[in-house]
Amino acid sequence: MLDPTGTTFRAYVKAFPPGSRGLVNELVGWRLHRARGLPTAPRAFVALVPVAKLRHYHPDATWLQGRAEPLWPAWVTEALPTRHRGYNNDATRRAQLCQWPDLHAAIAMREALHDIDCHGGNYVPLSLEPPQFAALDFAESLGGQGWTAQQLEELDYLHNKLLYDTVGLPSDLDQHKLEASGAAHWDAWKAAEPELLYWWQGLLRNPADRDSLHTTLARRLAAGWLKGRWK
Repeated sequence: MLDPTGTTFRAYVKAFPPGSRGLVNELVGWRLHRARGLPTAPRAFVALVPVAKLRHYHPDATWLQGRAEPLWPAWVTEALPTRHRGYNNDATRRAQLCQWPDLHAAIAMREALHDIDCHGGNYVPLSLEPPQFAALDFAESLGGQGWTAQQLEELDYLHNKLLYDTVGLPSDLDQHKLEASGAAHWDAWKAAEPELLYWWQGLLRNPADRDSLHTTLARRLAAGWLKGRWK
C-alpha cells in the first residue's frame, strides 16, 4: 500500500461488515498498546478501500457481495518483520512466550480490554533470542464485535486465554506482576484518550455507545482495577 507520504509499505487489511464493532475495537486495542509501550504494528490506518478490491481479496465474505458503496472503511496495519522459526509448535510457542519480559503486561492489557480471543497465536515473534513478541488482532476486544452500550456495562469474567495458556492460575507473584502492569494503564489511557474520542465521533454515530465505551475503558484502565482480579 501507499502511506499518506506516497511511500510503499507492506500491510494487512481487515474489513468488517455493517454493524460490527471490529474496526473500533482494533483501533482501541492498537492505540492503547502503543501508548502503553507494548510492541504491536508500528503504524495503523483507517483506509477507504475499493469494495471491488475487498471482494477480490475476501471472496468468501458474503456481506461484500452486492454492496452499492464504491468504498468501505478498513483497518490497515503495517506488516511486522516476524521470525517464525519453530513458533507454530504449541509447546515451543508457550515456552517462548513464558520467557517474554512483557508477558504479564500483555496479559494485563488484554484483561482490561476484555479481549475474548487473546490467545498466544495473536502474538507474533519479532525475536526468539531473546524472546520478543508483538500483539495483533484486537477485533474481539470488549466482549466481541457485537457489543452494545448495555453489554459494556455488564462485562465481568473473562477467560483470559493468554493467561491460562502461559502462566496458568496466577501465583501471588504473578498477581503482583499483573497488578503492577495494570498500574501503568491509566497513563496510557490518558495519552490515547483524545485521539480515540476523535475517531469515535465518526465510527460510532450513537452518543450512548460513545459514552458507554468511554466510561467502560476509563473504569477498566484505572490504576487499581486489576487489584485482586484473580483471587
